[in-house]
Parts: sequence; C-alpha cells; structure tokens
Amino acid sequence: MTMLTSRRPRSRTPPTPSSSASSEIHCPFCTFQDSYTDIVEKHISMYHPEPTPTSSYTSTSTSRSRPYAIKAEPDSRKKQRSRTGTPTSGSGDDDEDMFSICDVEGCGEPIMKGDMQPHMDLHYAELVAMQEFEGNAKGKNVELKKERKDRKETAMRSSKHKSSHRENGDKVEKSSRKPSTKQPYVRRLGKSELGPYADEPQMPSKLRRQLEEGGKVTYRNQLLPNGTLTKVPIISNETQNLIFSMSQLCFADTNVDQAWLCHPGVRHVGKQGKEGGFCGYRNIQMLISYVQAVDLPTHPFGPSAKGVPNILKLQDWIEAGWDEGINDNGRIETGGIRGTRKYIGTSEAQTLFSYHDLPNHAIPFGPSPGQGNLTTQLALLDFVEAYFKQSIPPGTPKAKVFVTPRPPIYYQQRGHSMTIVGIERTKDGWQNLLVFDPVFTPSPAIKSLEGRDILPKGTKPEVLLRAYRRGLGHLSKFREFELLAAQAGQAKSHRTEQRHQHPGGHGQNGYQQQHYPPGRTSSGSSSGSSSGASRYY
Repeated sequence: MTMLTSRRPRSRTPPTPSSSASSEIHCPFCTFQDSYTDIVEKHISMYHPEPTPTSSYTSTSTSRSRPYAIKAEPDSRKKQRSRTGTPTSGSGDDDEDMFSICDVEGCGEPIMKGDMQPHMDLHYAELVAMQEFEGNAKGKNVELKKERKDRKETAMRSSKHKSSHRENGDKVEKSSRKPSTKQPYVRRLGKSELGPYADEPQMPSKLRRQLEEGGKVTYRNQLLPNGTLTKVPIISNETQNLIFSMSQLCFADTNVDQAWLCHPGVRHVGKQGKEGGFCGYRNIQMLISYVQAVDLPTHPFGPSAKGVPNILKLQDWIEAGWDEGINDNGRIETGGIRGTRKYIGTSEAQTLFSYHDLPNHAIPFGPSPGQGNLTTQLALLDFVEAYFKQSIPPGTPKAKVFVTPRPPIYYQQRGHSMTIVGIERTKDGWQNLLVFDPVFTPSPAIKSLEGRDILPKGTKPEVLLRAYRRGLGHLSKFREFELLAAQAGQAKSHRTEQRHQHPGGHGQNGYQQQHYPPGRTSSGSSSGSSSGASRYY
C-alpha cells in the first residue's frame, strides 16, 4: 500500500471573473473553453477545419462541423430568464421558448436555454474519452462498433432530462406534515419546474411498457477466486465497479492531492433509449444501489443482481408517502406524478426514502445577505468533503485516495440533478465534486478498466475523469443547491417515528461503519467489517 506525504494546500481565495478566465483557453470560433491547450487545439481541428478548394461547405455542413457550440438564435427568439427558470419578459409557459433541442447526434434533448453550453461541454468530454478509447483499441474494431451502437441507443433522445429545483416552492426542511397543515401559498408548478410534459395526464403507453421492462439483461461468464465459472447478470443501463475505476484514475492523476469516494457498491444508473426526462428517478436509483450493496435487512428494494426498482415503482412509493403526509405539498405542486413524465426534485426523493424509514437529511445551500462571491459554492464543497472524511477514523495515515463506506449524495441544482459519489482536492487546494450524471453513459474507455489492477499504458486520467468532475466553474453558474444525504446504515423499525418530524440528521449517527479492502470485488458489496474506511492508495 503506497502512502503519500501530506501536502499543505495553498490558500483558497474565490477567483474573480477576470482571474478565472485567464486560466481557460477559449476557442476563437465558438464558446468552447478548456484549461488544456491540446484539447482546445483538437477541438478546433475537428470542428472548425479550414475549408479547402475541393470542399463544398454548405451552411448545413458548417453547422454540423460545430456540434459542441451553441448556435446563435434570431433576436426575436431570445428571452432572458431568471435563475429559477421563470420568464422575466413575455408571458405564458411556452415550452418552445423555454427549451432548446440539443442537436448532437444521438441526443436530441430539450435543454433549458441557459444550461445549453454546460450540456455541450459534457458531450465534448464524452467525445474526447471516446477518442482516447479508440486510440487504445487497435484490433478491437468489432467490439468498439458494438459498444458505440449500444451507447448511441442508450443516449438517443433522453429528452427533458431536468429535475425541478423547487426554488419558488417549499424548501425540503418542511419535510413531514399532516394533510391538515398545508401552507396556503402552495401552488401548482408549471413547465419551468416540471418540464415540457407538466400538463400531460399520462405518458405514452409504449414508454410505460419500456419502463416496466427496465434495462436489458444479459449474462457474461466470470471466473471466481475459487476457480468456479459463474454467469454474472449485466443490466444495460447499470454500470458497476465504476467507483474503483475512478479511484485508480484519481490516484494516477498527478494534479490530484487527495480524493474521497463513496461506497464501492454504488452503481451508475443511466437512461434507456428514448425514455425522456427521468433524471430525478435515476438518481434515486443510484442511492438505492447503495442500500442494496450494504444489504440492509429490512429494505424493500430487492437484490442488486435483479437491478434497481423501475421508475413506475418509485412513483408509486412517492405517492404512498404523500398519502401518509410526508412532504405532501408535493402532490399540490405537481398535481400527482403517477404514470407521468413530470420532473421531480429533492422533496420527492426525500419522500421516498422517508416512506421506507431510511434516515436522510436535506441540506439547502443558498446566498445570504452580506456573503462574499462564491461563498455558497465553497460552503457546499466544504460540506461534501467533510461528509466523506467523517468516515475516516482520527489518526488514520494519509493516503491519496480513500474509498469510504459513505452513501452517495443526491445533488440538485437549477433544472438538473446528479449523484455525488466523491470529491477531490487538487495540489493547488481547489475542489472538484465527482458525480454520476444519468444523462451521460460511462464511456467504453472507463468501462474497459473494470477488473484491472493496473491502468493501461497511455491512459490519460484527466481525460477520462472530465465527464465526472464538477468544480467551482460549474457551481458558479447557479445560486442555490439542495443535497439529500442518506443515512442508510440502519433502518427504523417503526415508520411512525419519522412521520411528523424532519427525518434523519447528518454526521456519524445512523451509519454502519464497515471496512472495504482495496482489492476489487465482483459484487461491489462489503466484505468483512471493522471501524473506519478503506485506504485505497
């Protein structure tokens, strides 16, 4: 086990817009930017090539050569919106004005116009990771083509992927109340919070059948340590052992000083092809994968080998929670969600886990009068770092990467939700969240690391981790955030204990500390038990 000397991070001062901009290299032809010169040069050579005399560039082909830049809109179609997504000019709840269609091949998602460039940047991160894999995949053309086809089917038209951030409604700390105590100002939300299908009574029957069936299940042969050959189920939209691969990449990245990751049994759960905007549900499923991995004796989610419960089942549980008075204002705000494509947020995630007596704690982050620039964002980063570090016993020798027994965190920003699976600190003292985003499927390059104890020669960690990192630059685009930290180390035996008080509380209480050896396990579940976290490298 390799131990690294502790380094004192440099003083962290929030950058001013001018200073932060100086560290980024801008594409001269579009809004793309990156801190790596070679990535910007590759972007320019691929998407802004110089036309040759033999080339016939029409206006259509030119637009296609720049799929990762926001296209200019006619002035008549531009409308300014507030940070909450509410129109600041004009009237009505016009879906066409509120969303733009992502024109990257295989995507086609309606994206809130103010969020289009971050979405495009992640598409580019996917592309760079794919090129990294193609460069190291000589002699594997058949498997590569199949993988690319599967990824395209998974990503196609994963539309309306935003989960609502209820900035104008009740905060989630008002989490449990009797039906008779509803607040008089609660209102029905519109498309800016619930998405383009806010008024749709039921989703199409074809989509409902697709969600009922869940991800496609295949089987692969795997050799166990005792020499026995067994068949392991593979679910098309679930990726296991990704935490271990990320820990290896963090260790190999020379710019990372330390990193802390969640329980290794957490799986990435992505979208199925053409399913629509169910990101909030997919993030709930990722938290459920943690509960399955630690195998609580009373949880209702079934074994991990059968995958996570489907979205329709999650809707039933949320509605049942409302019936019992848990965050029941959500029913008024949404008009009910069973069988619909309406976006959900932190409140609904909390309702589901509280209904199943799994302790949890909702933490809002927002600006306060007199706070300095980026104070909210820095507070969120510090909270997440402390959350994962709390599982490491005092006196534990410093290591570069820790894989802890902590659950992941449900993360909500304006218009979108993700799952926080860790955090890293660079040698300069800056922090990056490590997230699973259900919109983006893990690349073949990072999937190929499963089962490897040593990274392949030529692996570029900063390229493969790019799609999983959310730093201060990303967080600075938003003013308010909500986190839901699950405390699923133990379940309550009596549901009534949580009905009319705020469920859970953060800290060590409620967690079952277990030790996870640095080696890789096929299931990702715990092996052995002791106090403390696993020191990976």
